[in-house]
Amino acid sequence: RRRRTLEELIAKEQLKRFVSTRERVSALFKRAKKKVRWFIDHAQLKISYDDFMMAVTIFVLFGDDIRTLCFPPSSDSGFTFFVSLSFILFVLELLLHVWAKSDFSNGLFRVKGYAFSFFFWLDLLAVFSMVPDVAWLASALGLQDDLMGSLGTKAG
Repeated sequence: RRRRTLEELIAKEQLKRFVSTRERVSALFKRAKKKVRWFIDHAQLKISYDDFMMAVTIFVLFGDDIRTLCFPPSSDSGFTFFVSLSFILFVLELLLHVWAKSDFSNGLFRVKGYAFSFFFWLDLLAVFSMVPDVAWLASALGLQDDLMGSLGTKAG
């Protein structure tokens, strides 16, 4: 008789734990649902500087391909504007990083921080690689006509 009572008590306790866990999970989902509903109704999304520059980078990498595949030629001027704006943003970012994240107190050849670091050279190379894509800059530097001519893409 005592053994059955002990088994019944253990079964009851396990059932309580199961119900208790289920109630906790249910309460957790209710709280999460309430927070998600608040977020959808009230939250204002704010993107950071890094998020914005990542979106600009993705545009620079894939924008021309998307333009070629999905947009009519009449939209080229809009894409040209955004590529130019992206170039200006990258140059500005490079200059601001050199100014804010570098220590020139020991002289020009003993700079600490961002200037002349690996990431500086990587960013500078990325900015220079955009020059042929920026139509007004490539044209001013004489790269556009010479580059297209050397590739054999001139018509006529």
